[in-house]
Amino acid sequence: MKTSIIAVAIAALTSFVSAAPAVEAAGLAKRGTTHFFVCTNEKWGGECENLTVTTGKCTNLSSKFLKKISSLGPDAGTSCTMFENLNCDQASEKIYVNYPGHDKLSGHQWDNRGSSYICTN
Repeated sequence: MKTSIIAVAIAALTSFVSAAPAVEAAGLAKRGTTHFFVCTNEKWGGECENLTVTTGKCTNLSSKFLKKISSLGPDAGTSCTMFENLNCDQASEKIYVNYPGHDKLSGHQWDNRGSSYICTN
C-alpha cells in the first residue's frame, strides 16, 4: 500500500512540474531572422548580397565584403549597427542604419569601412 501511495505522489508532482510554463532567462533577447542588403558600390551597385541575419548576434563580414561596402540597408522594421572593427567592438567607430538604408556611404564618411554588424527588430 505504501508503494502505491508513493507512486501516486511522484506521478502528481511530475505532472505539476512538467505543466509549469518555461521561464525565459532575464536579459536574453529573443532572436529572430532578418536581412541586411549590402553592395560594394554606391547606389546599390557592384557585387550585392542580401545577408541573412540572426538578430542580436554580432557577425563579422566575410572577406568578400570586409571593408568593401559602399551601400547597405536592412529590412523594414530592422535597425543595424555597422562597426569599423571586427567583433562589434564597442570602442570602434560605428554607423547606425535603419530601413531603407544608405545608398552612398561616402556621404557619411563610411565608404569601405565596415567590418562587423549587429541587427535588431
